[in-house]
Amino acid sequence: MKMKKLFVVLTIFSAIFFSKAKADQPVFDKFYMQHYVSFGNTFVVMLDDNSMWELFCFKPRSQTWSEWWNSVKIEVDENFLWKEGDWMIQDQIVIGENNLDRALYGKLKDEDEKRLRCFDYVIENLSGNKVAFARPISFAEFTNLFIDYSNYQYDLGLEDGFSDGYLSGYSSGFSDGQATVYK
Repeated sequence: MKMKKLFVVLTIFSAIFFSKAKADQPVFDKFYMQHYVSFGNTFVVMLDDNSMWELFCFKPRSQTWSEWWNSVKIEVDENFLWKEGDWMIQDQIVIGENNLDRALYGKLKDEDEKRLRCFDYVIENLSGNKVAFARPISFAEFTNLFIDYSNYQYDLGLEDGFSDGYLSGYSSGFSDGQATVYK
């Protein structure tokens, strides 16, 4: 029985020791970014292998009153804080597993913390020196993101158009009609 346990333990250790996978190496090779699309707060990049990745852009949460009172700063690495212009076509990209410290979760807003749990990968932009959490998406998911964002923008335009165009036209027409009818 002892020999069997020893054999199992030695097999596991030798498999770990002789495996070519290393924790600090990326899961995938280097890619180049071919296209990018921004849907409001959602950012999608397309790489030269035709894969699509949704990037997670977060803002650090606000300080609580006790943190402000005690002069505690919420510090997030600048490489994680990026905007759309930091990612350009032909940037060199490396994709790796999301093995980052979970202490970062405490620095996020609640909704960002919940959303980030779906992002299993980290994309490093070697050209722009930026890092983003990412998840692969299918073309159907990309299409749904596009449709949702289009509907959102349509609804915003409909509200603005109704209040600016229809209501102002109705009130000016109503006042003109009252002025001519009641003379």
